[in-house]
Amino acid sequence: MKSYINGKQYNENSISYRELGFGEDLPFKEENFQIFIIKENISSQLIKIIDFFIEQCKRDDKHLKEPDIPELNNKGYPKASKLLYENRSLVEELIKDYLYFDILELLFKGNKNPDFIINNIEYIKFDGINLEIKGSGFFAKVRDNYLNNK
Repeated sequence: MKSYINGKQYNENSISYRELGFGEDLPFKEENFQIFIIKENISSQLIKIIDFFIEQCKRDDKHLKEPDIPELNNKGYPKASKLLYENRSLVEELIKDYLYFDILELLFKGNKNPDFIINNIEYIKFDGINLEIKGSGFFAKVRDNYLNNK
């Protein structure tokens, strides 16, 4: 995995994500981030996350008698491994709209006292080899300075 903040490479062990208030506007400066993950580094975990979600959608849709995500229904609720090769844009949509916390937890779950906190995901791209995530976040010291001067 390679992580960049404002175009400069950054240690991913110093990054975490905001659980409460994720995506909300901040009263202090946000910074841009970009993460590249090679498929082999997360493929089995990513596939499990997507498969679990698809199976849950299938059960929910059957119970509700109406698909929440019509494209999954139209494709017969395929396995993630099939989607990753046949419909990458749907995988990107699922991650961006539904599975972003699962992916962030997978990538950053053990990071204590992070320097940088992800606040928003704006872009997801999977090219078959790399998963690219772009968004914005903030440095912990900027937040701490804001809170101390409030």
